Amino acid sequence: MELVQIALLDNDTLKRHQKREAAPYEWIVSSPKRLTRYYGNAPLICYGEKVWHELGKPHHTSVYLEQMGVNSWYSCVMDSDGVVQEKVGSFPLLCDVLAYDLFMAHTIFTANNLPSDIEGREEQDQRRVPAIIKNAEDAEDFEAYRLKKAQKNRIPTMIAVGILVLVIGGGVAVFTQEPPTPRVTLQKSDPYTQWQKEYQRSLSASDALLNAQHLLVMAHLLPTGSSATTLTLRDGKLTLPVHNEPTINPNVWQQWLADNPSFSAHYDANSHDVSVALSSQEHQPSDYRKETENIMMQRLHYLGFGITLKEQRIPTKGVLVSQYQLTNTLPLAALDVVSEIISNPLTSIDELSLNLNDDVTVTVNMGITLQGTTL
Repeated sequence: MELVQIALLDNDTLKRHQKREAAPYEWIVSSPKRLTRYYGNAPLICYGEKVWHELGKPHHTSVYLEQMGVNSWYSCVMDSDGVVQEKVGSFPLLCDVLAYDLFMAHTIFTANNLPSDIEGREEQDQRRVPAIIKNAEDAEDFEAYRLKKAQKNRIPTMIAVGILVLVIGGGVAVFTQEPPTPRVTLQKSDPYTQWQKEYQRSLSASDALLNAQHLLVMAHLLPTGSSATTLTLRDGKLTLPVHNEPTINPNVWQQWLADNPSFSAHYDANSHDVSVALSSQEHQPSDYRKETENIMMQRLHYLGFGITLKEQRIPTKGVLVSQYQLTNTLPLAALDVVSEIISNPLTSIDELSLNLNDDVTVTVNMGITLQGTTL
């Protein structure tokens, strides 16, 4: 079962998206709040549109689940404007990937008995409906939802001729005019270039968490009489203050530092701080894909993170910036999993505070920014 690609756009971004993600087949669906572009390399079926219509166009965020095989399920996330995303996979995988949508959904439509309960949801949130995809009488039921051949933009002949005349006339004028007086102009950075520079100065979130985890593991292994429990991000550096009790044996401390060069290389004997400088983004800005953002937030939610969207802004046309605050208490060993989840060109880190607890869990307060291009 091959699914179409889905992009949620608007009038300003549709043409750019069609140019960047060219496809021989597509279908544009208009709704009051957005344009939905379905596209692919073959005349595939937009199953989500069929599901949305069969369910009476739900007015709230909803999820539809239908079993397609022994270990294969189809899922469709919808809102009042249509399809948001659709997936195929095992039931546990869909529960993981769609954790946030399943948690937030007003109604979960199910066409089959679920193999297990959905975490955080009660049975009354679920509504049993007939299977929509497998119960289709024949292929004709889906023909209206099949991708069509993409339309190519053609310049009318008269416009082309007019442009040609203007170009020829302009060429004659260039040869007959006096050469212009040279002028010196000062180039100012446009808003996009300024944002691009700021993006490349931003700090890698994944790199920050991996370094922080290593420092806190070393902090847990400090000798008796020495402790370090609070790590923060300051001025582009991770800083971990080390506190030595007056009773600590200096020889033991020096020997521990000698045995752990990766820690001692960043230790300042005067301030008693360990500081590690973070790397900035080493690549160009990437496309801001809402699906990538949704999956990231769903996986973080599944790990128990409290997620707050602090701000979403458009610093210049074609750029989207979203700032999130994340809080959680989880095992220290799980930080590399979090690092993997947020390892994406979209993501940079603005704020980080980690407290190492006695039970080797860590309390996380983290601010991240997702930013990229939308055109």
